[in-house]
Amino acid sequence: MARENLTPKQQLFIAHYLINLNATEAAREAGYQGSYGTLQQVGRDNLLKPNIRAIIQSELAKRIPSAEEVLGRIAAHSDGDATDFTVRDDEQETVQLDLYKAHKAGKFKLVKKLTEKTETRRTKDGEEFITKTLSVELYDAAAAHDKLMRYHALYNDKLTVNYSDEIMSLLREGRITRGDVEQELGVDFARELFEMAGVPVG
Repeated sequence: MARENLTPKQQLFIAHYLINLNATEAAREAGYQGSYGTLQQVGRDNLLKPNIRAIIQSELAKRIPSAEEVLGRIAAHSDGDATDFTVRDDEQETVQLDLYKAHKAGKFKLVKKLTEKTETRRTKDGEEFITKTLSVELYDAAAAHDKLMRYHALYNDKLTVNYSDEIMSLLREGRITRGDVEQELGVDFARELFEMAGVPVG
């Protein structure tokens, strides 16, 4: 249902709810009157109305990245490099921060933190020098690689052992008896394990 079919207060409620995700506070900011309990009920009722709920869900869906987008962002972090944010001057043998270059290349999603530091120095003559330093902290590429490795199940440092394999191994080694297994797992299930382990069933 279109927004035009909503009352002005309902439209305001939606606008404020999309900012704070708090139905009671959104009701208050939209101009509804009453006690905290009344506003809480108004907020709850509004969220239950199909037309309001549909608009809110639609708006939130636009903001929440899909699984593919999240993986794409992590992959970009894993590929992030300081060279995306710097320019090298071979003549001066210097490397300088170049945010324009990074912005033009669409690399700002790699930035975790951008910090500007201002330092003031005074000479003996009282002359003042102001130095501004800009530093960029990128998302940790190693951490991003780790997340991708886990997503693709590429780690094999943990050996997964099926519990039935463990039981069969213990039976073969004589560390447990048939009676132990039957008591714990039941006769029928134990019989299946005995056959798998090559233990004579009698």
